[in-house]
Order: sequence, then C-alpha cells, then structure tokens
Amino acid sequence: MKKHLFILVTAIFSILFLISCEERNDNSIFWGQTYYYSDFLSKKYKPVRMEQTLVFEFNEDAIKHWDNVIHFELVDINTKKRIDEVILYKNGTACKDNFLEISTSDNEVVVGIEFLPTAHEGRYMLALQPESLNGLDRIDAIELGNGIVLEKENIMNPLAKGMTLGFIALAIMLIVWIVIMHLFVNPRTYFNRVTFDYGSGEGRPIRMGSAYKLVCTNNSKKISFFKKLFVGDIKYEVNDFWENELVITNGIRNKQIRFVGKASYDINPDMVMKGDNFTVTNNKGEEVNIQL
Repeated sequence: MKKHLFILVTAIFSILFLISCEERNDNSIFWGQTYYYSDFLSKKYKPVRMEQTLVFEFNEDAIKHWDNVIHFELVDINTKKRIDEVILYKNGTACKDNFLEISTSDNEVVVGIEFLPTAHEGRYMLALQPESLNGLDRIDAIELGNGIVLEKENIMNPLAKGMTLGFIALAIMLIVWIVIMHLFVNPRTYFNRVTFDYGSGEGRPIRMGSAYKLVCTNNSKKISFFKKLFVGDIKYEVNDFWENELVITNGIRNKQIRFVGKASYDINPDMVMKGDNFTVTNNKGEEVNIQL
C-alpha cells in the first residue's frame, strides 16, 4: 500500500438508533441508563447492556488495498483517558481487552456497553476512538458527535426496598393500633391507686399506672408483654375472698366506675365514682372495703 494512499473510513454512528435510545437537548447521543444494586436474597443484579447499531462505510480503495483491523477504545470525551469501568461488546460478544475491532467486512455492528460494579455513579460522556491508525492516512468521524452519554445510578435492591417499605408500613400500622388501643379503646383508669381492707387493715395499695382495668380474683395471673403492649395493661387483686372475678374499670361517664361480674356480689353504694369508698359483700357474707 502506498504511503500517501488516501483511504477514507467513515463511521456513521448517528444513523441507526435502537428504539430505546433518545436524543438529548445537548445533541449528545443517549445510549442508556443502568440502575445498579447489590444482591439481596433471591434478587440478584442482572447487568444491563446498553446497545447501539453502528454503520461503517469504507470507500473502494479501503476495500481493495486494506485488510487490517482498527482497534477502537472507549475514552472520556473531555479528558481523552481510557475508561476501564465498562465492558465493551461487539455483536453480543465481549471485546478482547476492551478493544472494538473493525475491519472492512464490518458494515453493521451492534456495539454494547456494560458498567462494571466498580464504576462510579453518575453521567458518563464517552467516545469511540482508534488506538492507532494502523498505516491509514485518515479516519473521519472517529468520535461520536458530542459524545456517547451513559448514566449509572446506584439504587437499593428492589427486594430489600420492598421488604423495608413493608416493615415500615407494618410498624406504622402497629404504632397506630397501639395508640388507638391505649388512648381510645382501653384507656387508663380514672383511678390511680386502689386499697383493699378485708377487716385486718388496709393492705398494700395497687398502683394502676397505665392499666385499663383491675381484676379481683382468687387465682394469680400474669399478663404477657405483647398483650400488655397491643391490648393494654391489667392489674390483679388476688384473694380467696373473690369466688368469682370482679372487674373494676372506667364507666361511660367521666370519673364513673363500672363493674363487670357484680351479679355475684353486693356492692354498696350502687353507683361509685373516682375517689369513693365502697363495700363489696360476697355470697358468704364476708366484706371488703375498697378505696379508689
């Protein structure tokens, strides 16, 4: 081949676009976007290959006299430095050493670019440029207009995100449930302190705290943490006096006391308010004086 033989190799990069491509306002060619996320349980990251069909045209002199290969590499369009955080593909096959090999037999080539996991998040403006001219006098249009634009965004794994949002929604619902139960359904009692006198003097007072009812029974009972959290706290008065359970809780009216199970007992007076003293008599005629 003569030293000054003019061989024109023109790479027309802007003719054939994939349907998924779009042209930006800055006239750069947008190849695609990658949403990268780490593997989580069964949801594994699947690499995204952003592809374009490039058309190469060679003049008759190139076809007749040149049988060499041009090696194109991806470079940053501003710094002109080679980009190694991607994998370059030619017709679905990874390019050796990330060099795109083009010969006169290549007319249409599907070029793909795939981000490596180590690639930084952000917007990339790249260009395909030859490693060397390999004896050619000139190559036109070695850069793709104003650049190839790729974008990478690091996101949360969709499965992890879905589970996180589900847990957050569940937590919100549980909190709302707890608030409704403790403030509206089972609010704390009007009375804060209760004392019992079975005839031998007042015993140790029961402090109600956040409890919504007091259960008088002859069997010792415990309330679980979850029931206390999601339903409400219950205080117990345990004594053999109580043949059947008597529940003391809030009445409908403000500061009024309501009794559940009072059919088994005689309560005097019949209507009790917060701060009152009243007497309960069981079926054996035994009495207990209660101070709220």
